[in-house]
Amino acid sequence: MNVPAARPRPPQAAPGGSLWLGFGLGWLVLVAGYIAVGMILYGLDSTSTNPPDALIALMVALPWIAMIGLMVGFTVRGKPRVALGMLVALGSMVGLVLLLVAACFGLFAVSGMH
Repeated sequence: MNVPAARPRPPQAAPGGSLWLGFGLGWLVLVAGYIAVGMILYGLDSTSTNPPDALIALMVALPWIAMIGLMVGFTVRGKPRVALGMLVALGSMVGLVLLLVAACFGLFAVSGMH
């Protein structure tokens, strides 16, 4: 009697979501959000009326609010790894800003702070 060999099952997706999906989504939300905010503010600024400062502050905060809302949403839906990936993306952005600021201070220090 010839019994066929059992086929190996394909690897299952992580039940908590993908960490890399969260990382990419975090960067995408902030980059695309700030591109959209920049275009809207540019359009408002090109009109004859200047937008109020409160509107500008709200527009600048919207991508961050969206990212935090998505993190909470993914956690509530049972995808904590996606939310963790977005938190890792946030940490990588903070690290990038710190490195860029340190590089600027290094350039100033080399040039005699002029």
